[in-house]
Amino acid sequence: MRDVVVILSSENSLHNIERWLHKSKFEIIGPAEGRLIVSWQGQEVQFHQNQALSNHYDEPEELSLLASVGLTQNFFLANFKEVKFLSEVLAFVVNQQNSLIDNDFDRIESGPEFLRRFEENPDWDWLN
Repeated sequence: MRDVVVILSSENSLHNIERWLHKSKFEIIGPAEGRLIVSWQGQEVQFHQNQALSNHYDEPEELSLLASVGLTQNFFLANFKEVKFLSEVLAFVVNQQNSLIDNDFDRIESGPEFLRRFEENPDWDWLN
């Protein structure tokens, strides 16, 4: 499994993510025990809320990006296998200015920027 960190403003929780995804075709399990599972045709993305992830952000540029989301933030680790399915799920979650995606490969960008990459190149993967 691979993962990205999804950062949302503190008023957005797993329950908000569940509500946004109810408009989709996906099967949703949870949220329960700090986790939400989104699946469809054998693909899966799991969201785990983990506030300890905030400890990894200490550079001035990173802190500035976090501040752009809001005074406080919620951190979610999104585990996945297929980047394309991840992009389909995140289209319901991070299509808002107060969201960030950290792919853990020196790139933190707003949710809309991340989604725009997939619109322009549906096969894009930061590992390739």
